[in-house]
Amino acid sequence: MDTTIVFASNLPSATIAGRVRRGELARLAAGVYTSDVTSDPRAVTAREWPAIAGGLFPGAVITDRSAVTGGPVDGVLYLARDGRARDVELPGLRVTARPGAGPLDGDIPLPGGLYQASRGRALAENARPSRVRAGRARRTLDTAELGDWVDRLCQSDGPQRLARYRAQADQVASLVNAPQDAVTALSQMIGAALGTKEIVTPSRALTARQVSLPYDQDRIRLFRQLADSLRLSAPQSRPVADPRDPRYEYLPFFEAYFSNFIEGTEFELDEAVAVVYEGKQVPGRADDTHDLLGTYMVVADLAGMTTLAATPQELLDLLRSRHATIIMAVKFPSKGLLSCPENRPRATLHGILRLHEGCRRAASSPARRGRPSAHGRRAVVILTGPRTVGKSTLLAAIAARSDRPVLDFDRPDVRAAAASDPGFIVSGPGPVLIDECQHVPEILVS
Repeated sequence: MDTTIVFASNLPSATIAGRVRRGELARLAAGVYTSDVTSDPRAVTAREWPAIAGGLFPGAVITDRSAVTGGPVDGVLYLARDGRARDVELPGLRVTARPGAGPLDGDIPLPGGLYQASRGRALAENARPSRVRAGRARRTLDTAELGDWVDRLCQSDGPQRLARYRAQADQVASLVNAPQDAVTALSQMIGAALGTKEIVTPSRALTARQVSLPYDQDRIRLFRQLADSLRLSAPQSRPVADPRDPRYEYLPFFEAYFSNFIEGTEFELDEAVAVVYEGKQVPGRADDTHDLLGTYMVVADLAGMTTLAATPQELLDLLRSRHATIIMAVKFPSKGLLSCPENRPRATLHGILRLHEGCRRAASSPARRGRPSAHGRRAVVILTGPRTVGKSTLLAAIAARSDRPVLDFDRPDVRAAAASDPGFIVSGPGPVLIDECQHVPEILVS
């Protein structure tokens, strides 16, 4: 047991009283003392709550809302135990224990005497209905919160584990007194996350996942914090009135150079000059060379860099357009301009932008409840004919009129980029113009 926390049940009352009088112990709650008499009692509670709760409620299980975080939520630690209900008020924390099942198979023993509810048990117990009382939050998650948690588990733990959690929840439902209709509703939520069921849910995250637009809920929270901070300290704009101004001539070069430098792509200045202005490739650094050149192509486009997005969709289209520009310069699209934790080794640029699209919609759209809508479809026009009859010329004319680049699959580097991720190539704003598309036939079904 942590000697910082002392329980009255472990020492004679006279000993406790004497140590309190001498300033060796400070009282935290009835029967609970700490030998840390110099720290703020709230800080002691925040640091020692596992030992305190474990001593007061040995064998109790962290569950209900606390199962999501594994600890206190908004100043409350929710426990279940094989005993009567009891609340204990501590500095900065209320521990509330309800009657329920003790530790079950799969629950995790923790230092101090508590157990962490297994995922399956936690899901089943949070499916139990509860009410708001005396201004306190519900003890268990509401339907929207439960759906959000299911979505988060699907993203963080993966579909296979989520399916196992559902089976565990079914197994322990009767042991934790979860109503059958609540367990059925939970199973349907998990089915929606796994793509085997379609439901109406107040959970925005789960609704988005059902239409193949999942988003990272934690990332949305960080985006909103960033937006709030930016509103308080908006960056100063220093526009160049005339692009012929000598100050602007080399600005794109240094923007591209330092943009890559801070991400770890370092070149000697002479090497970078040779790449950008002489079209040379640094030996043994093909990907880095193309990253630098692609970034320069983006930032050197004054018209493109001064284009502002008026809507979230325009912002996404603008980012995709810039990615397309970089792909024109790179041999393999090894990384995108957007970076996020979901960019795991096997992720593709298409998958990353799809997640960002989900984040973008979640951050910009009001909460919406209802069934997922079907995806739109886009037409594909294929022009065939003998050689030298003007197909490429016609495509170039369409490109000039629509202000869109032509992806020439006769170029080995562009062809390799398309073959590595055909879905991403066609995911940007239309029209997507491709010459010699027969080199990558899978592009037609992406």
